[in-house]
Amino acid sequence: AIASTTRIEKSDVCGGVAAGIGWRDMGLMHRVNITGITTLNLSSRKLYYIFGDNQTNDFSDEWVFQVPPQAGMQPYEHTHSPLTTKNSMRSIDTNPTTATVANSKPNSNMAVADYTYPARGTQVILMADLGVGASDDSTDTKVFSEACLPAFNTTNSIGHRVLQGEVDAVILSGDISYANGYLSNWEFFLDTLSPITGRTLFLTTVGNHESIWAGSDSLYQGIDSGGECGLSVDLIPMPAP
Repeated sequence: AIASTTRIEKSDVCGGVAAGIGWRDMGLMHRVNITGITTLNLSSRKLYYIFGDNQTNDFSDEWVFQVPPQAGMQPYEHTHSPLTTKNSMRSIDTNPTTATVANSKPNSNMAVADYTYPARGTQVILMADLGVGASDDSTDTKVFSEACLPAFNTTNSIGHRVLQGEVDAVILSGDISYANGYLSNWEFFLDTLSPITGRTLFLTTVGNHESIWAGSDSLYQGIDSGGECGLSVDLIPMPAP
């Protein structure tokens, strides 16, 4: 699949810390829409994918994404054999249909594995007010000045369960990274969450620490976002009507 590329400009933030000492050029952001989930009957199956650039022959390691089950369906265990090359697509017979995800130019290759037998009920993790932490006692921004071990432990625990195939979706309902205008925290946060977001469905909603700024439409007025004003909507795009 071919990715679309966007970036966040300084003019996109509202002001405050985000436009001052907290500003950081986030670089290029690449997005890919994976199609065929419904038409190829991929519910409860796993997608094996790599991403990179065909022109430079620079590719990531293989990642495994667990497709969540459709309503009324039960998750399944899976079988898998590794991708043989980084420049070609591997297709697997997914009885009763053959699923092939076509490879087009630069950014990703995917393959589909078949299921073998019913495993368990659908499992979703719900949380809010996460933030980001580290294991080496390094502190957060000036906003909190703390290592935030609860965030670190929560992220590690969820990542382990995702890796074990125990989670079909993760929902983070607002107050996501607590960057509060210090945009480098978003990079740290997204990198820390990659073992989760790269392997399972990850959904977020916007909280006051992502959106509220002076003059906003929020019921509770304040400057909690540090001037980001919904920056997370661009960093973590979600499905919308």
